[in-house]
Amino acid sequence: MNGRRIFLIVCLAAALFVLLAAGAERASMLALIILGMLVLYAWGGSLFALRRCRIERHIEESHVMAGEKATINLILSRSAFLPLPWLLIRDQWTHLSTGQTYSAARLLFPWFQNQASCSYTIHGLNRGIYRFERVEAITGDLFGLADTRKYSAESALLTVYPAPAFIPLRQRPVFTDADSPAGLAPPSGEGWTGMVRDYEPGDPLNRIHWKATARSGTLKTRESEASRTGRLAIFLDRHPDGTEPGQLNLVWERRVSLAAGLIKEAGRTGREAGLFVGGPDAGPLFPEANDPARIYEQLATLESGTGYVLADDLLFHGLSLRGELHIYVITSRIDERLVHSIKQVRSNRRRLSLLYVPSLDASGSRSWIPALRVLGCEVLQDVQAVRAEGEGNADEWIAVCSDGA
Repeated sequence: MNGRRIFLIVCLAAALFVLLAAGAERASMLALIILGMLVLYAWGGSLFALRRCRIERHIEESHVMAGEKATINLILSRSAFLPLPWLLIRDQWTHLSTGQTYSAARLLFPWFQNQASCSYTIHGLNRGIYRFERVEAITGDLFGLADTRKYSAESALLTVYPAPAFIPLRQRPVFTDADSPAGLAPPSGEGWTGMVRDYEPGDPLNRIHWKATARSGTLKTRESEASRTGRLAIFLDRHPDGTEPGQLNLVWERRVSLAAGLIKEAGRTGREAGLFVGGPDAGPLFPEANDPARIYEQLATLESGTGYVLADDLLFHGLSLRGELHIYVITSRIDERLVHSIKQVRSNRRRLSLLYVPSLDASGSRSWIPALRVLGCEVLQDVQAVRAEGEGNADEWIAVCSDGA
């Protein structure tokens, strides 16, 4: 019972005593009795209504994708016999990366029920971790004379994975092995997936699919089983692109979504994928336990930052890793240092693709694309930037340039 309500009750009681002293005994006495009963009812309800109550929170899914919804159930159980004419339950949660706090409230009318439950849905979740800090239950009497509150400090976490971006494969199906030119069968011991791709410098001549080359007018190479089952090495550039800390960086979020898309595609085809993000929190590129869920957890909490050079990490790992490997570089900045590293990696006959997400402070990056083309590096550009110029289709990637394109 707050100070204003106490002051109002004292004023009413004083007025009734004045009337009682003036001779209106019966009416004043009846009013005093009614007022006393109301005060007793409000005071008793505030003391016993939520006595020995327990508030529980249940999150249906502890992991969801960005943009999806999450449903939270709240349950209040109590053992008191007093009725609850109304009950307000308020939940509160915080996005750990941005520090923004949100809340949701539901109004219930449980009366004599010993258990009250409600649920709410959060839409449009952003990537990151949400911490549910406390649940607050508020109830009171019918006349608003007094209220009581009960808190539950039980915390819970909701992890929001980045939504995997759709990256369509650009291979084209080939009909039968009968198209294979005589004397130019696939190398011994290598299977053929029935797919072709653009020719890359260093591809053996016995892998060239001549009929597909004749139909398209550019050299086409058979896709071997080894290239389909080899490992994926993903290098994610964490440059902040001029965004202030705590602000939502759409360019950075797009790069993270692309990395998640590659992880999803690797899982679909049964290939091992490794993620390297640089910085002090960077682990081994290919840990002993290949767990896609671990990579999703890492992407959910990953923040942009400075302090490391993508070109140096790419050069070191690109030359030191062994076995069949397809390297993906996801960046918004292309400079001379990165081009030099790609040249060194390509000289080791590594297949390398660069996924370019344009940003406002990297306008000079496009001038390096012809140099990457000469090196045989496949460059894919985010269609959102091209669509702003009146080209491209939504929901897909386009090849800005690649060998034979």
